[in-house]
Amino acid sequence: MGKTMEAKDGFEKISSKGMKLNRYTYQCLLFAYCKDENVGETRGFFDEMFENGFEPDFIYSTYKNIIRFLCQGGDFETATKLCKCALFERL
Repeated sequence: MGKTMEAKDGFEKISSKGMKLNRYTYQCLLFAYCKDENVGETRGFFDEMFENGFEPDFIYSTYKNIIRFLCQGGDFETATKLCKCALFERL
């Protein structure tokens, strides 16, 4: 978790200087959280991404990766909700 927290701290410093994160920076951090296998932190960061106006996409398989990670972590309820969101976005 050390490197992921370092990265998040770096992004927070960037944000505090007035620069805004974009979809790609959010996705990079989201994948790092998934790799660290911390469901709570991953869900929290995923929610933060949405709150700041960035939605997952299919180009970088954001939905696929987060759903797979949530299932591996046993959070089937959230994974099911995201599956529904992903299907709705694809229509």
